[in-house]
Amino acid sequence: VNPQIFEEHLQLIKQKYYTDIFVEDIPNILQSNSDTNKYIALTFDDGYRDFYENAFPLLKKYDIKSTLYVVPAFLNKHDYLTYAQLKEISESNLVEIGSHTMSHLDLTNLQTKNLDFEILTSKKYLESILNTKINTFSYPYGRYNKKLVELTQNAGYTTAVSTDNG
Repeated sequence: VNPQIFEEHLQLIKQKYYTDIFVEDIPNILQSNSDTNKYIALTFDDGYRDFYENAFPLLKKYDIKSTLYVVPAFLNKHDYLTYAQLKEISESNLVEIGSHTMSHLDLTNLQTKNLDFEILTSKKYLESILNTKINTFSYPYGRYNKKLVELTQNAGYTTAVSTDNG
């Protein structure tokens, strides 16, 4: 999204009185039957550097929360976040960091031993470098199945997101 259009979206979120939340907040909100707030959870995948350069300053300007799903193998690579940028983002308390696997492979095509590495090791790695709990997970390419849901739960994630069209 063009930064100018993104800023217009953020302004609209504020004008329409949406409550911005982290993805990890969704389960508790869904369990509340009496809640009438309008919620929005902004998510960003992969950990591109333009998040730091374009989106993050605007999120700070409008004091809006978001969730950033990071692929540890991409850190410090061209066009991706550096460790220092990720740490700054994480410490802002405006951006929840989630795992997007270690190397962004289609999990539906991997064997179980590789799934453990992609799902669990990415969580532990991010927790160790950021010194914070990683509770949310994003399935690469939006692809998942029953086995992957079970493995993400067993790894200790409280929420996992996908792109289900329709």
